[in-house]
Amino acid sequence: MKALFLIKSLDLHEPLGIMQISSILKNLGIETKAIITSEEKNLIEKVKNFNPDLILFSTTTGVHKYYLNLCRVLKKELKFISIFGGPHPTFFPEMVEEDCVDFIIRGEAEETISDLIKKIKKEEKDIKKIWLGDYPQNLDSLPFPDRTLLKSYEYLLPKGVRFFMTSRGCPYDCAYCFNAFNKKLTKGRYLRQRSVENVIKEIKEVKKNFYLKKVNFQDDTFILNKKWLEEFLKIYKKEINLPFYCHIRPNLVDEIIIRDLKDAGCYYAVLGLEVGNDYIRNKILKRNMSKQQILNTCKLLRKYNIEFTTQTMMCLPEENLDMVFETIELSAKCKPNHINLYFYQPYPKTELANYSISKGLFDGDFDRLLYTYQAESKNEIPLNIKNKEKFKLLSDIFRVCVKFPSLIKFIKFDIKYIPLNPISRILRTFLKGFYFIKYGFVK
Repeated sequence: MKALFLIKSLDLHEPLGIMQISSILKNLGIETKAIITSEEKNLIEKVKNFNPDLILFSTTTGVHKYYLNLCRVLKKELKFISIFGGPHPTFFPEMVEEDCVDFIIRGEAEETISDLIKKIKKEEKDIKKIWLGDYPQNLDSLPFPDRTLLKSYEYLLPKGVRFFMTSRGCPYDCAYCFNAFNKKLTKGRYLRQRSVENVIKEIKEVKKNFYLKKVNFQDDTFILNKKWLEEFLKIYKKEINLPFYCHIRPNLVDEIIIRDLKDAGCYYAVLGLEVGNDYIRNKILKRNMSKQQILNTCKLLRKYNIEFTTQTMMCLPEENLDMVFETIELSAKCKPNHINLYFYQPYPKTELANYSISKGLFDGDFDRLLYTYQAESKNEIPLNIKNKEKFKLLSDIFRVCVKFPSLIKFIKFDIKYIPLNPISRILRTFLKGFYFIKYGFVK
């Protein structure tokens, strides 16, 4: 039996979930292959040449339409069984009613997919089309991701950088995030941690078999378990000793953690600033953290010379232009090395999406949400809010204001009162161009 993973793009990341499923399928005696569809001029011919029995799609909201259309085209050309997994079918199991979908797997698929494949191999009749398994409780029992799966496409990934997960799940219930819904989906612990030994073993294996210059930890929050972190960092420094990147959460940070991260080789961190306004951050987004915690974290990162990116959002329910300027002012005080700026997307089954629908800010048409929500991509703002054009103008000049806070008062007056003035538009374009030339653009 052959299984093919079709992936639209890599976006500079290894798809660890897909790679782990590949390892599981290989253990079942199945030959696996991945094709990055955006890289192939003769995609259909390449799929035909492999002639898969199974085609698997890991689907997020926004890219789901692309995969469904692709699957329909392929169904006309060859015979195969389609399996859809990932966030979109997890939140929308009715996706199974699409004519090209044979099976969907909701939640984490590692344990469930084995049972499904065994039934397919036996050619059993009346196999259920929707599968939901419990979350794997012992992450150490799972095989390591199949790092050979993307061998033909390594040129799309950062050279010498490999990606790892030390945990799964999140204890927080941020209103815009899928975790609050996901943790109620099935039984078992949602927050799970691999052992220190298991993670170190995987990194050593990758270091032995691949060029490894930097380690990228993709956990939602790398510093959740302080006891585990302390043990891990000591062993990591002693046995791996490579620069690493991680995600942190400001309300969990203290100086000891930042000092130990730096000592073990942390060169870059990402943290969620989200917004500057306390009401939006804590009542609407339910982030439950203060400005002071954010500022203290950034101060410590600068003290220990760890570069960092702040994650920020705009165009949220109840947010106005003055509140966005609060985000700019807080960002300026944080002095991040880079800023990720996003237009809020009301993803399905999240608390904030439901709130947006109830307030008439969103029509519930999740099919029109976008795969990428970077503000710089010129995407449409999905919520029905006032001053959309002014929000877009402000997103253009956001980073310039953070880098040069003395401009904030001028830009604020400009955006609020004279956004259509040709001279001010020329000036904004000049400032944005100057920023790009001097500092570059980082997603």
